[in-house]
Amino acid sequence: FVFLVFVFSLLAKIVISGDTIRIMQYNLLYYDKNTSFCTSVNNNVNQKDGYLRTITGHYQPDIFTVNEMNGSVTSVNRILNNVFNIDGVDHYKRANYTGSYLVNMLYYNSQKLALHSQNYILTSPRLTDVYKLYYKSDNLELGDTTFITCIVTHLKAGNSPSDQADRAAAAQQIMNFINNRGMQGNILFMGD
Repeated sequence: FVFLVFVFSLLAKIVISGDTIRIMQYNLLYYDKNTSFCTSVNNNVNQKDGYLRTITGHYQPDIFTVNEMNGSVTSVNRILNNVFNIDGVDHYKRANYTGSYLVNMLYYNSQKLALHSQNYILTSPRLTDVYKLYYKSDNLELGDTTFITCIVTHLKAGNSPSDQADRAAAAQQIMNFINNRGMQGNILFMGD
């Protein structure tokens, strides 16, 4: 079941009033973050950028969310400037990030979408980010649009009872956030 959720969250399309919104989610495994086990040799960020350029260049996502990115302005801008806004393309933007170690991130095609708001949920062991986008429809001046909420999380891995309890607690916190705010409509639960 978890594998199917991952596959469906990796590549998805949403059709909005005749337009298609392409969506991708990736765990970038310590993107631009060096540790004793993820070094510039075995986890080279330049190579990752090249792979991401190939993949996103082919799929051309309108929404691209990630987990396990280094929590720094330099790192979150790196994908924007080295993967998306290249070769004359300049319409991709990013949300803000929360946290400081390994963060979630959202990038989007500003020709189709705009960031309405963002928030976060204090889940453990990592924060869950909540990004609300709206579609730039032809009738936007009249208030006619579609909202898409991307909830990006990286739940606790592992098979132990405590790992399962941590995942269940984080999932419950996310559901409480959704229910307490009366959130409805297009909600995408994304992540690893």
